[in-house]
Amino acid sequence: MGIKKIVAAILVFFFAFPAGAAFDGKQQVKAVVNGKKKNYNMPTDSSLYNTLFGLPDYTCNNYATLADCYNTVLLGRADQKEAMKPLVNWINKKVKKSGDRVRAAASLAQYIPYDYNKSTGDEEVSTGRGHGTRYPYETIFENSGICGEKSFLIVYLLKELGYGTATMVFFSPLHRVAAVKCAPEYDFRDTGYCIIQPNFRKMITFEGSQKDDDPDQITIMSNGKTFNAKGDYKDSRKYWEIMNSIDAGTYTKKQAKAYKKLIKKYGL
Repeated sequence: MGIKKIVAAILVFFFAFPAGAAFDGKQQVKAVVNGKKKNYNMPTDSSLYNTLFGLPDYTCNNYATLADCYNTVLLGRADQKEAMKPLVNWINKKVKKSGDRVRAAASLAQYIPYDYNKSTGDEEVSTGRGHGTRYPYETIFENSGICGEKSFLIVYLLKELGYGTATMVFFSPLHRVAAVKCAPEYDFRDTGYCIIQPNFRKMITFEGSQKDDDPDQITIMSNGKTFNAKGDYKDSRKYWEIMNSIDAGTYTKKQAKAYKKLIKKYGL
């Protein structure tokens, strides 16, 4: 084997299995960015997963703010950060444009299957997990999560990518979404943040059933870069228009063509 091939093989090994974590398995993650599918076999560490799984439930009573609590307890663990490095590195390496990295992070969390069992409230009983909310690494490892868990995964990744982030909670029905800092003309109901629905594949700024509701709670998780949501906002409005035309029975061939393009672009 030539020197160049040996060096390339070494670089591939260390990119996939960086030092500092005992990786012994893989979990496939996938995303769609501008119509292109991206797949990655993320190395996983079962010992870390077992450690996180066995942690007791926590309380935020001793923290000044919810953001302090979430950033310290759920997102700030050094062992979790080390184990998540390969995924962050993959996004940075495989997605060239900064804004597309935001879309990739949102998409890969949206692709994770929704945990309908946990949404019924029976998950802790059936699995023996000691705490309520999965840590982002647990969500990746198990390839499963509910709205809050997938939202915290999105926030974790966007923080690592340097963006301003938040979470929003709606009480009726109870639902948590992720959010990224964006310009006022694209933000969600004058919050300064663009909404990211975590459960299903939708473009950033798509409000879903929260369209006409102010969030009951907004938690600013990090300061950072502003996401350029112009294209996402335009596509989201086009998508709403098409959905409304279908409901009204006025769906046109032109809209059908536009709909197919949106389906491919965002992997809907």
